Amino acid sequence: LANIQISSSITSIGSQAFYECKSLTSIKIPSSVTSIGWCAFEHCASLTGIEVEENNSVYKDDNGVLYKKDGTEIIKYPEGKTDLSEYYIPEGVTTIQDQAFWRCESLRSVILPHSLKEIGYDNANIDIDYRTCEIDINITKQSSDIAMGVDKALEAKENNMSDEEIEAIGAGDQGMMF
Repeated sequence: LANIQISSSITSIGSQAFYECKSLTSIKIPSSVTSIGWCAFEHCASLTGIEVEENNSVYKDDNGVLYKKDGTEIIKYPEGKTDLSEYYIPEGVTTIQDQAFWRCESLRSVILPHSLKEIGYDNANIDIDYRTCEIDINITKQSSDIAMGVDKALEAKENNMSDEEIEAIGAGDQGMMF
């Protein structure tokens, strides 16, 4: 099973409908499909593109990536899509569906838009919930080890700078290491 063109009589693609179809390279979704279930295209390692008929009222594709028609939600970036190493999610996308980028190993970075509001899971019952996720920032003081390295900088050794100027140098980007 390498290529699938879904019949125009089909209105729904069920959850995990093509799960682990490892040789599937492309799929064409007709305008009749108005519902796509959770993880419908998961573990399809060879899937390079999802094409949606232009007159579909619920879904669209953008260069093989599946979106809601209004462009506010990215549903699936195909696992076998290898033509890009970084992907810019367009401005206007507010939601990244859970597992949208699952196993997209050729991607090295995904650039998020300012419009983004939700990423993935929202089920506290399985301990994954973007609404209760917390980002904790505890950087309060520069490490004395890093500061010591700055004090030994070439400028300090040559006595070309005052103590205040040397202190103002800081540790540059080293102070941001985790």
